[in-house]
Amino acid sequence: MSSYRYYHLTRATDDQIDIGGFFAGDKLGTPVSLTNRPQVPWFLVLGVTTNISPTITNDFRYNFLRNWWQWGSHGDPAQFPALGAALEPFGEKRNDVAAPYNINTQQTGTRFWNGRDHFFRDDLSMLKGSHLWQFGGQYQRNWNYHQRTDNGGGINYYPVYQLGDSIGSGNVDLTSMGAAFSDPILAREAAAILGIVTDTQQAYTRTSNFESAAYASIRQSYYSVLQPLRQ
Repeated sequence: MSSYRYYHLTRATDDQIDIGGFFAGDKLGTPVSLTNRPQVPWFLVLGVTTNISPTITNDFRYNFLRNWWQWGSHGDPAQFPALGAALEPFGEKRNDVAAPYNINTQQTGTRFWNGRDHFFRDDLSMLKGSHLWQFGGQYQRNWNYHQRTDNGGGINYYPVYQLGDSIGSGNVDLTSMGAAFSDPILAREAAAILGIVTDTQQAYTRTSNFESAAYASIRQSYYSVLQPLRQ
Protein backbone atom coordinates (compact mmCIF):
# COMPACT_ATOMS: atom_id res chain seq x y z
CA MET A 1 0.00 0.00 0.00
CA SER A 2 1.30 3.46 -0.87
CA SER A 3 -0.03 7.00 -1.30
CA TYR A 4 1.60 10.23 -2.44
CA ARG A 5 0.41 13.83 -2.53
CA TYR A 6 2.25 16.85 -3.94
CA TYR A 7 1.12 20.48 -3.93
CA HIS A 8 2.87 23.63 -5.17
CA LEU A 9 1.32 27.07 -4.75
CA THR A 10 2.91 30.36 -5.78
CA ARG A 11 0.95 33.37 -4.56
CA ALA A 12 1.82 37.01 -5.27
CA THR A 13 0.71 39.53 -2.63
CA ASP A 14 0.51 43.31 -2.31
CA ASP A 15 2.68 43.42 0.81
CA GLN A 16 5.49 45.10 -1.14
CA ILE A 17 4.76 47.00 -4.35
CA ASP A 18 7.13 48.71 -6.77
CA ILE A 19 5.32 51.57 -8.48
CA GLY A 20 8.43 53.64 -9.26
CA GLY A 21 10.03 51.29 -11.78
CA PHE A 22 12.99 50.77 -9.46
CA PHE A 23 13.68 47.07 -9.98
CA ALA A 24 14.72 45.56 -13.30
CA GLY A 25 11.77 44.90 -15.59
CA ASP A 26 9.37 47.18 -13.69
CA LYS A 27 7.85 50.32 -15.22
CA LEU A 28 7.26 53.73 -13.67
CA GLY A 29 3.62 54.12 -12.67
CA THR A 30 2.78 50.43 -13.06
CA PRO A 31 2.43 48.64 -9.69
CA VAL A 32 4.26 45.32 -9.53
CA SER A 33 4.16 42.81 -6.70
CA LEU A 34 7.55 42.16 -5.10
CA THR A 35 6.39 39.56 -2.59
CA ASN A 36 5.82 35.92 -3.44
CA ARG A 37 4.50 33.35 -0.98
CA PRO A 38 5.30 29.87 -2.34
CA GLN A 39 3.99 26.86 -0.44
CA VAL A 40 5.19 23.32 -1.20
CA PRO A 41 3.64 20.76 1.18
CA TRP A 42 3.63 17.07 0.28
CA PHE A 43 3.51 13.69 1.97
CA LEU A 44 4.24 10.03 1.34
CA VAL A 45 2.65 6.98 2.99
CA LEU A 46 3.97 3.42 2.64
CA GLY A 47 2.57 0.28 4.21
CA VAL A 48 3.37 -3.43 4.08
CA THR A 49 1.34 -6.22 5.71
CA THR A 50 3.04 -9.59 5.81
CA ASN A 51 1.74 -13.01 6.87
CA ILE A 52 4.88 -14.47 8.42
CA SER A 53 3.05 -17.70 9.28
CA PRO A 54 -0.58 -18.84 9.55
CA THR A 55 -0.67 -17.41 13.08
CA ILE A 56 1.71 -14.41 12.86
CA THR A 57 1.06 -11.20 10.93
CA ASN A 58 3.29 -8.13 10.76
CA ASP A 59 2.06 -4.65 9.75
CA PHE A 60 4.56 -1.87 8.92
CA ARG A 61 3.76 1.80 8.21
CA TYR A 62 5.98 4.74 7.19
CA ASN A 63 4.89 8.38 6.75
CA PHE A 64 6.90 11.32 5.48
CA LEU A 65 5.60 14.90 5.63
CA ARG A 66 7.33 17.84 3.98
CA ASN A 67 6.05 21.28 4.96
CA TRP A 68 7.86 24.13 3.20
CA TRP A 69 6.78 27.73 2.77
CA GLN A 70 8.47 31.06 2.20
CA TRP A 71 7.72 34.74 2.53
CA GLY A 72 9.86 36.29 -0.16
CA SER A 73 10.43 39.98 -0.86
CA HIS A 74 12.99 42.32 -2.40
CA GLY A 75 13.99 43.59 1.03
CA ASP A 76 14.95 47.20 1.74
CA PRO A 77 17.73 48.18 -0.67
CA ALA A 78 18.84 51.82 -0.84
CA GLN A 79 17.03 53.86 -3.48
CA PHE A 80 20.30 55.45 -4.66
CA PRO A 81 23.73 53.76 -4.91
CA ALA A 82 25.48 56.50 -2.92
CA LEU A 83 23.20 56.04 0.11
CA GLY A 84 24.28 53.91 3.01
CA ALA A 85 20.71 52.81 3.64
CA ALA A 86 17.19 53.05 2.28
CA LEU A 87 15.24 56.24 3.02
CA GLU A 88 11.86 55.84 4.69
CA PRO A 89 9.96 59.16 4.82
CA PHE A 90 7.35 59.46 7.59
CA GLY A 91 8.45 56.17 9.19
CA GLU A 92 6.98 52.70 8.86
CA LYS A 93 4.17 52.83 6.30
CA ARG A 94 2.69 50.26 3.96
CA ASN A 95 0.44 52.52 1.90
CA ASP A 96 0.87 56.08 0.61
CA VAL A 97 4.63 55.74 0.77
CA ALA A 98 6.74 58.65 -0.49
CA ALA A 99 9.20 56.26 -2.17
CA PRO A 100 9.27 53.98 -5.24
CA TYR A 101 8.44 50.96 -3.04
CA ASN A 102 7.50 50.40 0.60
CA ILE A 103 10.20 49.17 2.98
CA ASN A 104 8.24 48.76 6.22
CA THR A 105 9.50 45.74 8.11
CA GLN A 106 6.20 43.95 8.61
CA GLN A 107 5.70 43.63 4.85
CA THR A 108 9.29 43.33 3.57
CA GLY A 109 10.79 40.98 6.16
CA THR A 110 11.52 37.54 4.72
CA ARG A 111 11.21 34.15 6.37
CA PHE A 112 10.85 30.48 5.55
CA TRP A 113 9.89 27.20 7.19
CA ASN A 114 11.33 23.85 6.18
CA GLY A 115 9.80 20.88 7.99
CA ARG A 116 10.65 17.21 7.37
CA ASP A 117 8.79 14.73 9.56
CA HIS A 118 9.31 10.95 9.59
CA PHE A 119 7.04 8.43 11.29
CA PHE A 120 7.63 4.68 11.60
CA ARG A 121 5.26 2.12 13.09
CA ASP A 122 5.45 -1.66 13.28
CA ASP A 123 2.83 -4.01 14.80
CA LEU A 124 3.08 -7.76 15.25
CA SER A 125 -0.04 -9.90 15.82
CA MET A 126 0.29 -13.50 17.01
CA LEU A 127 -2.53 -16.00 17.49
CA LYS A 128 -1.84 -18.49 20.26
CA GLY A 129 -4.70 -20.90 20.86
CA SER A 130 -7.72 -18.81 21.79
CA HIS A 131 -5.56 -15.76 22.59
CA LEU A 132 -4.41 -12.94 20.30
CA TRP A 133 -1.15 -11.29 21.30
CA GLN A 134 -0.17 -7.94 19.80
CA PHE A 135 3.13 -6.11 20.11
CA GLY A 136 4.19 -2.91 18.45
CA GLY A 137 6.23 0.23 18.53
CA GLN A 138 6.48 3.56 16.82
CA TYR A 139 9.09 6.24 16.27
CA GLN A 140 8.64 9.82 15.09
CA ARG A 141 11.29 12.38 14.22
CA ASN A 142 10.36 15.97 13.34
CA TRP A 143 13.03 18.23 11.84
CA ASN A 144 12.05 21.89 11.50
CA TYR A 145 14.23 24.72 10.23
CA HIS A 146 12.97 28.31 10.40
CA GLN A 147 14.71 31.56 9.58
CA ARG A 148 13.60 35.18 9.38
CA THR A 149 15.36 38.45 8.55
CA ASP A 150 13.69 40.67 11.14
CA ASN A 151 13.77 40.80 14.92
CA GLY A 152 10.11 39.86 15.26
CA GLY A 153 9.23 43.48 15.97
CA GLY A 154 9.80 46.43 13.67
CA ILE A 155 13.41 46.11 12.49
CA ASN A 156 14.66 44.25 9.42
CA TYR A 157 18.24 43.20 8.60
CA TYR A 158 18.61 45.97 6.00
CA PRO A 159 19.88 49.36 7.27
CA VAL A 160 17.11 51.96 7.03
CA TYR A 161 17.12 55.74 7.59
CA GLN A 162 13.77 57.09 8.70
CA LEU A 163 12.99 60.72 7.84
CA GLY A 164 10.52 61.27 10.63
CA ASP A 165 8.72 58.37 12.24
CA SER A 166 5.16 57.40 13.11
CA ILE A 167 5.04 59.60 16.22
CA GLY A 168 7.18 62.62 15.32
CA SER A 169 10.82 63.47 14.64
CA GLY A 170 12.29 60.50 16.48
CA ASN A 171 15.69 61.18 18.05
CA VAL A 172 15.99 64.71 16.61
CA ASP A 173 14.72 67.80 18.41
CA LEU A 174 13.50 70.34 15.85
CA THR A 175 12.26 72.95 18.29
CA SER A 176 15.34 75.08 17.50
CA MET A 177 13.60 75.84 14.22
CA GLY A 178 10.70 77.32 16.13
CA ALA A 179 8.23 76.56 18.90
CA ALA A 180 5.71 75.30 16.34
CA PHE A 181 7.91 72.26 15.73
CA SER A 182 7.08 70.93 19.17
CA ASP A 183 4.01 69.57 17.40
CA PRO A 184 5.03 65.97 16.54
CA ILE A 185 3.06 65.91 13.28
CA LEU A 186 4.68 69.12 12.03
CA ALA A 187 8.11 67.92 13.19
CA ARG A 188 7.66 64.62 11.33
CA GLU A 189 6.64 66.36 8.10
CA ALA A 190 9.53 68.82 8.36
CA ALA A 191 12.03 65.98 8.81
CA ALA A 192 10.65 64.17 5.77
CA ILE A 193 10.66 67.26 3.55
CA LEU A 194 14.10 68.47 4.64
CA GLY A 195 15.64 64.98 4.49
CA ILE A 196 16.61 64.88 8.17
CA VAL A 197 17.44 61.37 9.41
CA THR A 198 15.59 60.99 12.70
CA ASP A 199 15.89 57.22 13.28
CA THR A 200 18.28 54.56 12.06
CA GLN A 201 17.57 50.87 12.35
CA GLN A 202 19.07 47.51 11.45
CA ALA A 203 18.71 44.06 12.99
CA TYR A 204 22.05 42.24 13.37
CA THR A 205 22.54 38.50 13.47
CA ARG A 206 23.55 37.00 16.81
CA THR A 207 26.24 34.58 17.90
CA SER A 208 25.54 31.50 20.02
CA ASN A 209 25.66 33.60 23.22
CA PHE A 210 23.26 36.20 21.73
CA GLU A 211 26.03 38.73 21.18
CA SER A 212 25.66 40.93 18.12
CA ALA A 213 27.67 39.40 15.28
CA ALA A 214 28.76 42.89 14.18
CA TYR A 215 29.99 43.68 17.71
CA ALA A 216 31.77 40.33 17.94
CA SER A 217 33.62 41.07 14.69
CA ILE A 218 34.70 44.52 15.93
CA ARG A 219 35.82 43.08 19.28
CA GLN A 220 37.86 40.38 17.54
CA SER A 221 39.55 42.98 15.32
CA TYR A 222 40.28 45.11 18.39
CA TYR A 223 42.03 42.28 20.23
CA SER A 224 43.95 41.32 17.07
CA VAL A 225 45.43 44.82 16.98
CA LEU A 226 46.23 44.89 20.70
CA GLN A 227 47.89 41.48 20.82
CA PRO A 228 51.17 42.48 19.10
CA LEU A 229 51.39 45.59 21.29
CA ARG A 230 51.29 43.50 24.45
CA GLN A 231 54.23 41.31 23.42
